[in-house]
Formats: sequence, structure tokens, C-alpha cells
Amino acid sequence: MAKKQKEEERVFDGGEMGAVDVVGQKTRNGYEFIKNMNTEEVGAPNYIFGHVQAVVNPWVRKKRAEFDVFTEAMETLDKGSDEHMVANKGRESIANSFSTLRKQLDKYNMGSLKLKESLGAMSLGTDDSSLFVNMLVYGGQSDGINIDDGGKLSFGRVRSSGDSAYRQDEEDNIDVFHLDNVNDPVEGASPIIIEPYESKAYVWNLAEETNRKKEQGEEFDEEWVSKRIAYELTNKGDKNTIGLAFADLAGDNSSKSFADQWRDGLSDSYFYTNPETGQPITNKDNSWMKDPANYAILQKYLGRYITNIMRDVHGPTINKETGQVKRTQAQIAQDIVKKYSK
Repeated sequence: MAKKQKEEERVFDGGEMGAVDVVGQKTRNGYEFIKNMNTEEVGAPNYIFGHVQAVVNPWVRKKRAEFDVFTEAMETLDKGSDEHMVANKGRESIANSFSTLRKQLDKYNMGSLKLKESLGAMSLGTDDSSLFVNMLVYGGQSDGINIDDGGKLSFGRVRSSGDSAYRQDEEDNIDVFHLDNVNDPVEGASPIIIEPYESKAYVWNLAEETNRKKEQGEEFDEEWVSKRIAYELTNKGDKNTIGLAFADLAGDNSSKSFADQWRDGLSDSYFYTNPETGQPITNKDNSWMKDPANYAILQKYLGRYITNIMRDVHGPTINKETGQVKRTQAQIAQDIVKKYSK
């Protein structure tokens, strides 16, 4: 890596030595970097960030020197010789690496712009480690930048002893994050979860529709509601579902999200039984919901939770003629069975 800095510094605080929260500090610095970023400049053709330019310049000089060596060799070599062919391929490889680097730099610029845009709509469902990785890469907080022979960018983070968090690749005590692996800040390997505005509106509209059916004397159709919710969650995908699980579905900026209610304890034991294994879940740390790998389980829980909300919105169906609570078909069937069973 071009530049390394110590993972931890020691500070004097009240007569005692304490470790700086490097992760938190880098995240805060990343926010400041992104906030001060000029979007017009970054979006301009051929723009290169200053901290990236410092690594690009020596790489370009080195590659140009290699290119010149191959060119001079070709001038003295027999065009039909193997050496001439090797030298020619060497020049082509260098030319391709320049093209690759330019594409990587453009990708990096687009990622930085995407990060700035996404931070304004970031959901509480975003994992802290994902935010940290994006700040390291796109927020200018890496401890070093490397460009390989092919023109590919990677970013390093000096890791303290025993710390294996955030690692994508490992070189001694350095975590390496390849730009192609990190990829898009929202859709990549360390995603920023966006507040699911459309799905929140969908839930609100479904509640209005459910209430309207209640006023019309229709019974609550749990199967119909459940299928509609499942379709919405499946159609919008894993990251949207994560965002919805951590969203204030009441829209009053004070109600707890499903994730927070799950953490605090829901009365329905269904939510604490793994639907894939049938095993009980005893650890109520809701951070597992932030991992897209757990999407299938979260989708089932959230689907059940929203269906329950709609059932509460509907409440009992009132018979307009009698003013009494209208019994469901299932309740009537149970009464018939009881009446005529021996």
C-alpha cells in the first residue's frame, strides 16, 4: 500500500490512556469528506480525486517508462522474432492497463457520487460495517491505495492485532478492499440500505384499503393480504425488506420499527422460531436482520408482522343490520361442527 498509518493512537484523557475509536473517527471524517465533495467537479470527465492522484501519478510514470523500453526494443528487434512479438504484447498490455485505470477512476467517481446521494436517504437498517467500508473506499478514509499492473484499484486499512472485522482480503495486518468487489455503494457487497419510501407508502395504502373494506362490511381476508405483502417484499428485494424492517411504519417519527419491537420482545412466539430449522431464537440482537443473507427469514417475519397490523386495522366486522360483531365463515363452521357432533 502507498501509505499506512497506525490503526490506533493513544490519547491522554483525564490522566488515563485510552484507545481512539478509529472506526468511528474514520466514519465521521468520511461524512465530512462526502459533505464537502463538489458533485460538479467529481462528475466532470477525467476528474481524479487528489488522494487518488497521488497514487496515479507515479504509476503512470512507471508504466510510461516500461512502454518506452518496449518501444525502443522493438526498433532494434527483427519484426519476425519472438522477442519482437513479446515486446509488442508488452506495449499492448500497458495500453490496456491505462484504459482499465481510466474506467476504474470513472467507477470510483460514480461510486463517490452515489454514496453522497444515498447518505441522504440512508435507513437505520444499514450495517455499521457496510457504512465503514464505504467511507474507507469512497469517503477518502483508506490508509493506502494501490493500483495493480492491470490498472485495478484497491484500498487498504491497517488492522490492529486480533481485529478481523470488515476484511475482504488480507495482506499481513492490512484489510484490502478491491474496488470491483466493493462495487456500488447501494447494490454492492457492503450496501447502504435506503429508506423504503415506496414500500412504506404501499403499507399505508394497504391499511386504508383494509379499513375501507371493514367499513363496507367485508371480512378480513388474511390470505389475500398476506399474498399482497409477500409479493411487495419479493418484488422490491432483500435490501428494501431490510429497510422496511427498520422503518417507522406508522409514519409518526416516534413508533418503534419491527426490528426494535422484535428486539424488545413480541408476544407471538412465531417471531422467535427459525422458520427454516424450527429452533428457538434466544438472542434478541436484531443486527442479524441487516445481513442480506438472512433475507428469506426476515421476509417471513415481516410479512407476518404487517399482516397482523392489517388484522388490527380491520378489527371485527360489524353487521350493519344488527350492529353486532359479524362472525367469520370459519367461526360459523366451528359452531355447526359443535352443534351436530356427537
